[in-house]
Amino acid sequence: MQPFCLPVLEFTMINEDELNAALSRPDLYCGLIVTSQRAVEALQRSHQQHTAVWHQWCSNPCFVVGKATSSAASAIGLQCVGESSGSAQSLLPHIVEHAVKHKDKSVLFLCGNLKKETIPVSLSDQNVPFTSITVYETRCCSGLQASLANYLQTIDVLDNKSNTPCSKLTLCPNVVVYFSSSGVQFTKDMWSSLNVDVNLFKWIAIGETTSSELQQTGFKVAAMADMPNPEGLRNALTSLNLS
Repeated sequence: MQPFCLPVLEFTMINEDELNAALSRPDLYCGLIVTSQRAVEALQRSHQQHTAVWHQWCSNPCFVVGKATSSAASAIGLQCVGESSGSAQSLLPHIVEHAVKHKDKSVLFLCGNLKKETIPVSLSDQNVPFTSITVYETRCCSGLQASLANYLQTIDVLDNKSNTPCSKLTLCPNVVVYFSSSGVQFTKDMWSSLNVDVNLFKWIAIGETTSSELQQTGFKVAAMADMPNPEGLRNALTSLNLS
């Protein structure tokens, strides 16, 4: 099976002044929540402006999802909790357990513009004070549909000349892996606009949120990687018994 990576998302850092204002007052917070590498990237860009107080942030827990996010946050000295959690839902008990002991302080939640409401709603329901700052914006890569059409032509899903759908694949098996729910949202209409028979593919989701988004879109999820890492993806692929 020949892998092919098609970039779907691009990111822009935003609200840097708001982030810097929060980072300058670690005394107001009992911890950080960063569930994506982009959120850590925002911290990486700003933390050097706060060297005098950064040790205070490093003495509090930084709640993360996945090894990649944990590794990036640890590289700037943060004490990560929840690395083995595969979703925001699984991370929540760690956050609540800590926050209820520090109700005089807030938890700082750094997120993107397309964040799910799992964490904010759950923290509100449990009366956990938190401050949310949107530190990055997610957009669809320019020219994505054309890039997708070009790739589908190379595997004979689309005819090279007419750009019309073919009835079968010459390169099998074909698996589509989605790494985020945002990727699903930005591409779901492209498959139908290209008249692609989605049943020609096996669909794999990284994590429960992405799996749910695919299913809501109407795609049958063949496998789900429980953890957002290479081992999780390998296990999901292995479960398909591809030849």
